[in-house]
Amino acid sequence: MLTRRSRAREVALQLLFQHDVNPNVPRAAIVRFAHNRLGKPEAEVFCLSLYDGTTSRLAEIDARLTAASENWKLQRMAASDRNVLRLGAYEIAFAAEPTPGPVALDEAI
Repeated sequence: MLTRRSRAREVALQLLFQHDVNPNVPRAAIVRFAHNRLGKPEAEVFCLSLYDGTTSRLAEIDARLTAASENWKLQRMAASDRNVLRLGAYEIAFAAEPTPGPVALDEAI
């Protein structure tokens, strides 16, 4: 069984995937999606903080991922893989309360 934070990460990942293929989704739809999937205010806040934090630092995160990847261009990666890496990178490097690397990437997968 997933913890609330794990479930919130899962929904944040779904939102990041959606943002990757359609960055023009209205904010109300994003909030509604999180609410419908999570239904717990604290989980929704955590989910949206991950989504907002990742999307606000997307250029910086993508630059770091591009520099770290060998023989792979970021845009050639599968969208799900790319967004797992983005979410993990945000949690490790930029979140207000950084998550240890093994936790961030294990939870996101």
